[in-house]
Amino acid sequence: MEGIYIMDYNNSPNLLLESLAYFGRKASNNTWKVTEQKIKKRKIENSISFYKVFDKLKTLTIKIDENISISYDILSKFFSNIEGFPFNTIGSTSIAFLIFYGTLESFKGNFTEHIKEIHKLSNTNIAYNIAQALDIADSYNTEKSMDITKFMDGVLALSIPDNSKIAILDTYSNYHKYVDEISIHLKASIDALEKEEESISDLLNNFNDEVTTAGCKNFFKEISQLKPIDDVNYHMKPFIFGMDTNITSNDSINDINIYCGILRKELLDMLNKQHSYIDEVYEGYNLLGDRTRFDILCYLNKQNAYGQELSKHFNLSRNTIHHHMNKLINYGLVTCTTDGNRVYYSINTETFEELISHQQKLFCSKK
Repeated sequence: MEGIYIMDYNNSPNLLLESLAYFGRKASNNTWKVTEQKIKKRKIENSISFYKVFDKLKTLTIKIDENISISYDILSKFFSNIEGFPFNTIGSTSIAFLIFYGTLESFKGNFTEHIKEIHKLSNTNIAYNIAQALDIADSYNTEKSMDITKFMDGVLALSIPDNSKIAILDTYSNYHKYVDEISIHLKASIDALEKEEESISDLLNNFNDEVTTAGCKNFFKEISQLKPIDDVNYHMKPFIFGMDTNITSNDSINDINIYCGILRKELLDMLNKQHSYIDEVYEGYNLLGDRTRFDILCYLNKQNAYGQELSKHFNLSRNTIHHHMNKLINYGLVTCTTDGNRVYYSINTETFEELISHQQKLFCSKK
């Protein structure tokens, strides 16, 4: 029986998030050329629907590039991922992202006014916003504030290098200064994106059609292992420069926005075409052959857990835990649910049953 939750779709991208991801890709050198090279390296069969949209995305990027002037030092300082965090393609652990992630849902289109509102935030609000991006905030804190000492203790307790902890605390200390320095470049990107409204609309046509045809809930099941929670309202939105990923952000505990990569489904479809049930068994054995992943699965078989909890239990860095969880999630052995800003992992028994069935078919069927 399907859970009782609401999921709708808003086809308007969040231009603040798009700008953060645009610069994040640049800073980490996750260009579209690199993406194409990765696809060719894996010898993935070309998809006409993928490249039709991908070519438009490359064209849009060139147009935005023409309106952007940013030095390497500024790009690297504010938009590169902070060391010690899991790899991502959009700079979601950069200083800029830590500053602006907690304000995504309050951005209503006027960036100048948005910056004015950000400058009104108290120190406890700032601490909460940064902690929220780091997944160390209390999701049920309706006031969106955090005691400064608790914030600092939370940062210092993270399993990341000391220089990264210093960078995060420095971001808090220089919050308003950094907001002004970063906003110059974000505004230039947002302005450029606004001028390309027609191109963006054309770029999103295929994604909009896919969501409409399948329905929000069915479409989301195809692109994510996230299990929606009952009595929560989910709002799907397109994610252009995060075309290969999904990211969540919440207005409140009961309202969660899911920004869905516009080419994620096509990429997953292209990968799935390569796999036979024999490949599935082989990859399953590879995954389960790693003792750490095996132990994580045994732990999750007893109880659901979130990333920091697993990091502490197994005495492993967040980066290492994220690496293992990504592999388990991508295969389907683990699913996740959101509780406020926190993501909880759990065993996916259906995939285990399917893996057992494939093994029986491969090794136990009569010749």
